[in-house]
Order: sequence, then structure tokens, then C-alpha cells
Amino acid sequence: MKQIFGFQWFQTGRGELTKSGTYREFHPRNYWLPLLGLYTGARIRELCQIKLSDIRLHESGTWYIDINDTGTDGQSDNNKSLKNLASIRRVPLHPHLLNLGIIEWKDRLQSEGFDRFFPELSHDDIKGYGKGSTKWFGGFLATKFGWERDGRKTFHSFRHTLITKCMNEHSLPPHRLAQITGHSRGNSVLTNTYTKDLEPDVLLKTVAELDFGITEMVAKFDLDAGIQALRDAINRQHKDK
Repeated sequence: MKQIFGFQWFQTGRGELTKSGTYREFHPRNYWLPLLGLYTGARIRELCQIKLSDIRLHESGTWYIDINDTGTDGQSDNNKSLKNLASIRRVPLHPHLLNLGIIEWKDRLQSEGFDRFFPELSHDDIKGYGKGSTKWFGGFLATKFGWERDGRKTFHSFRHTLITKCMNEHSLPPHRLAQITGHSRGNSVLTNTYTKDLEPDVLLKTVAELDFGITEMVAKFDLDAGIQALRDAINRQHKDK
């Protein structure tokens, strides 16, 4: 955790420019994706496909991510997919994510005319928007820290970390943990019929208590640098095509 979140773009909130004044290694997803994976426990494919409209404000004042497979009109979106129906859920955003500027970044993306949180990611017919990011993260761990690509430390490890902390340190009831992580809420008639998902503001009380020891390590996201890095990435994609 200290190695990952002690890396340069987490410490400064921005990447390093090349000699030509562009961002090449750094994408906004390099900053936000690991943080979202850690604090929400969401699967990488779920995170890579979220739209700006999926980041919502509850009437209670709680910001949350609505993980779904629909578009802004509520109809099915062919470019979004979930593992199963249990994956549909609303996960509150941890206060640390808010302090790092995730809502300001959402608003900036919207003002620039984008409709997805990770517009730099390309869609794959089989693996959705998560294909490139899965490959990138494995390469990031291997090239920057020398970690073996043996399948033991992957993006999914963030999900395991959140689940372990919720179970061992917070003794979170199974139904509540299942709602956060998108697992089946249970196999009995009682859990499936009579137990309803909690509102995001209720879940926030649990999520806000999660402490992974990185609060002081990560700098607030640089919005201007993020936009430039996003444009550089999109320009490279156009040139490649």
C-alpha cells in the first residue's frame, strides 16, 4: 500500500511532463482507479465504465456511485455490463475521495463535454472498458516496484483488502458487506425478500470509518494537469488510429 500510494503521481496529484511538455505515462485513471478500487471494493470493469451521471448526490447530502448497466436515460447500455444482478448497488464515496477532489474532477469533466469518468479508456467487445486498465495495472506493479506478475497481487487485491478490513476490524454484517461489494445478499427467503438494501447515507457511516493509512500520503488531484493528460492520451489514440 505504501509503495503504490507513495508513487509520484499520488504524492503530487499530477504526473511528470515529458521534455516536449506532454503527459505520456500519466493518465487520470492512474490516479483515480486505484483509489476507487481501494475505497469502494468495486471490480475494475465496474469502475472503468462508470458515467459522470453515475456519481450522484443522495437527498441526505451523501455522494455515492451508482453501479449499474444502464445509460443516462435508464435504458440498457450495450457498453456497460455487470457480473450479475447482485452487482447493481449504490456505494458511498469515502470522505478521503471527496477531499482529494473527485467531485471537482467530475464537474470539470462535465464542463469539458465528457460523459464518462474515464473518457481516455477504449471499449473492448469482450472485456469492456477494463481491458487496458487491467493490463496497465499489472505492468505498473511490475515495472515500478519489481513485483512478480504471478497473479497474487492484482487490482482485485484492493477488493480483498476492503472486504478483509470490513470483516476483521469492523465486524460488518454479511448483508451490509454484500451490498457494498456487489455480492449476493443471501440465499434465504428472508434475506432476498424482506431485507432491502440500505440507503447510501446509512452505509456511509461504515465506509467513512475505513482507514488504510494513506490519508497523509496522497495529494489532491491537479485538475488542470488532469485535463492536459486526458487530452494528450486522447490525441495519441487518434494518431494511432
